[in-house]
Amino acid sequence: KTSTDTGWTMIPSITQNESGYLLENLSPATTYNWYVESICDNDSTIPSLSYATFTTECNVFPSPFYQNFDASPNLTNCWERYEGLASNVFAGAELTPTTASNSWKIIDSPDFDSRHVKLNIFGTDCKYWFVSPAINLSALTNPALTFDLALTKYNSTSAITNPEGQPDDKFMVIISTDNGATWSAANATVWSND
Repeated sequence: KTSTDTGWTMIPSITQNESGYLLENLSPATTYNWYVESICDNDSTIPSLSYATFTTECNVFPSPFYQNFDASPNLTNCWERYEGLASNVFAGAELTPTTASNSWKIIDSPDFDSRHVKLNIFGTDCKYWFVSPAINLSALTNPALTFDLALTKYNSTSAITNPEGQPDDKFMVIISTDNGATWSAANATVWSND
């Protein structure tokens, strides 16, 4: 069952010799709960004391793709957070998944018109990535990316007064052509104080 459903869906019996069961027609980006019940010789059952969960992967989204972060949680759950120094990732290092509290966040703020993503840039170890779900661009003749960006003072909507005073800060938009398996500097647009 999905994590929001109240009733369970029974699947056909699985024999002792089977190593698995293929679940079909599941919704993408959805968390499901499951449990196993033993059936005894006298047809009585012994239920599990607890259930386990799994979440299905996101679909590839068609284009044009629009994200304002006000949509259902399933859509925003398809964005992934990672960390890694861009130059290392461009050289072939893998991104590391992160749940760090100081990385990208989807937040509500009365200071902006709608939900948005936010990253506090501080120190020299802020190397966080916010990666979109896969988007199929094949239907577009001239694909384009548009977004709003604000570089503001800490905990404020006021513009930063001295961006040149932050020499190590960079903002990048990087396009992966293989669903995030690799990232290339040739596909990156970089805003920097260098």
